Amino acid sequence: MSFSKDVRKFFDFAAPFYNLFTAVIFAKQRKNYKRIGISMMNLSGNIICLDVGTGTGEGAEAFVEVCREAFVVGIDVSKK
Repeated sequence: MSFSKDVRKFFDFAAPFYNLFTAVIFAKQRKNYKRIGISMMNLSGNIICLDVGTGTGEGAEAFVEVCREAFVVGIDVSKK
């Protein structure tokens, strides 16, 4: 099996548990730190964002919450 297939297999396995895991680790702050980081960039207007390694899409969602006019595209190695 190639390295890229191994990576995809790992993330396909981890995908269903990721949000629960980060909720426990970050005690419900995971979305807040993403929003704060995005807010610190002082972006405005029509923004196009490519979220590479989007995972469950929480970062993309946070981006849209902060930059309401943003167009966000998320890509990820995992199909889940």
